[in-house]
Amino acid sequence: MPGFTAEGYADRLRDLHELIQRNGPFVAHSARVLFEARKPHPPNG
Repeated sequence: MPGFTAEGYADRLRDLHELIQRNGPFVAHSARVLFEARKPHPPNG
């Protein structure tokens, strides 16, 4: 993640840590999609 530092997110990371300590692990789901595009070749002629 560009620009991420633990120091920059210390408060949010601490909150997440405390949440996990209180409630146990959590499940997070994510999906990623990669599209590849190519410029078509010019027609022969």
